[in-house]
Amino acid sequence: MIGLELLRQMRMDHLMTPFVLVNAHFSEELQAEARHAGALAAISKPLNAIRLCDLLHSVLKER
Repeated sequence: MIGLELLRQMRMDHLMTPFVLVNAHFSEELQAEARHAGALAAISKPLNAIRLCDLLHSVLKER
């Protein structure tokens, strides 16, 4: 199961766990699809540690 499928299944099961999609095949279309499915954000691989920390910090700050 890929991340987007997992997210959709979680939402269908009414699981509202915060979700950040990490994907090697990143596109603006995928980012929009992930947001529409309920992801807080979508980022691409390889991960940049500083960008990931900044993203998680901003997500947690908003909650």
